[in-house]
Amino acid sequence: MTKKQSPQTIIIAVLSLVLIIVTALYISKDGVGESDTNPVVAIIDGQKVTLEHANKRLRSIQAQYPNLSFKDLSPESQDFLLREEAAHRVLVKQAKEFDLIKDEELQEKVDTFVQNTLKNAMLTHVANDKVNDQVLQETYAQMKEKIDGQKAIRAQHILTKTEEDAKAAKKALKDKSFEQVAAEFSIDKKSALNGGDLGVLYTGNIVKEFEEAALSLKPGKISNPVKSDYGWHIIKLIDVKDAKLPKYEDAKSQLAKELAQQAIKAYVDGALKDINIERVDVNQEG
Repeated sequence: MTKKQSPQTIIIAVLSLVLIIVTALYISKDGVGESDTNPVVAIIDGQKVTLEHANKRLRSIQAQYPNLSFKDLSPESQDFLLREEAAHRVLVKQAKEFDLIKDEELQEKVDTFVQNTLKNAMLTHVANDKVNDQVLQETYAQMKEKIDGQKAIRAQHILTKTEEDAKAAKKALKDKSFEQVAAEFSIDKKSALNGGDLGVLYTGNIVKEFEEAALSLKPGKISNPVKSDYGWHIIKLIDVKDAKLPKYEDAKSQLAKELAQQAIKAYVDGALKDINIERVDVNQEG
């Protein structure tokens, strides 16, 4: 008969297994990729540990220096890392012996982990498919052409459907912060989640009414309701200065992130186009 474990022991094992179960899938493959460039650096309980696997364990412990290799560590640090690897393998083995994979709570966590990993892998695939050096260079050239000689505006806004709502939002600003009112009134939900912050806008690339109203303000001041094709805006100017695009190499990383976000949004919007979503009012009686 298997000795019954205490609840504390089971909880610790369950939480540990959530993190280690995926790694456990490739433990048996440690020696498969063995080569001159991927030598065996240790043997733990008869199983080979290659340099590549030791480096993976190193990155799982610290991510601050991704290029740091097991070979760069002092003997003491290497011993510490191998001890962590040994502990990892022992915990995996014991979790299997206790058959913890059948625990419903654990299975739910594992399923969630796998689903999130697959979702993120799909998003990465979409981004990588749409963003490359050619796209980045072309986009940078287009941006440079658009903003040369323009002004860079940092602003927040509250967008409403009607003038009445805009006036109500402006009145609410007497007692609440701009961020609070944006969250409560704005129909631009993306910016509302960030206190109405629109980031950097370039003159010549935004609606005329918004641009003129923003440029008429002094930093920190708030406009009266302004009408555009999008609705009614309450604008708060944060800053305005001459537009200056960073050099390509300096802008490349941020530009890649923005294009990836755009590609992902477009893909998700397309994927959800034919999906029916019906919200049920949980507060409805009966």
